[in-house]
Amino acid sequence: MPLQEAVPAPPITDLPAPAGGFEFDVAAVDPDVFRVTLAGAVTAGAGKGTYVNDHPYPVLLREVRLHAETAPGASGLVVDVNVEGTSAFSVQDTRPKLAQGATDSTATPARAGKRVLAQPGQTVTVDVDTAGGSDVTVSVELVEIAEGNREGELY
Repeated sequence: MPLQEAVPAPPITDLPAPAGGFEFDVAAVDPDVFRVTLAGAVTAGAGKGTYVNDHPYPVLLREVRLHAETAPGASGLVVDVNVEGTSAFSVQDTRPKLAQGATDSTATPARAGKRVLAQPGQTVTVDVDTAGGSDVTVSVELVEIAEGNREGELY
């Protein structure tokens, strides 16, 4: 049986490189996923889920996905993802949200147009800012950025 070569996805080009200036292709990497399951009717509140970066390298918050078994009503559902207590979404209108009747949504974390990293030892938390829907799963894709490997190939 011949070996199959993995074909990487095209790089994400809608956001500039992080403040450190290095370039990397995060689309070609399989992420770890930090999932928070909100069982039953969703209520507002901070700290609904917590992830601590125990990797020796920074992790990039690549994407946040929402899925609800029961769509929210008129108020919708809005969540926030924070690194060390600071929102990963500097433009609050870009936070992950489900509109009335929607069951799926995605959002890309960015602060002032820059990608968002959690450094080793830093905490990532999920808050529910506007409650709605029930049985919601919040999935945060995390990509490890290995030092010396920041120009194309990642772990």
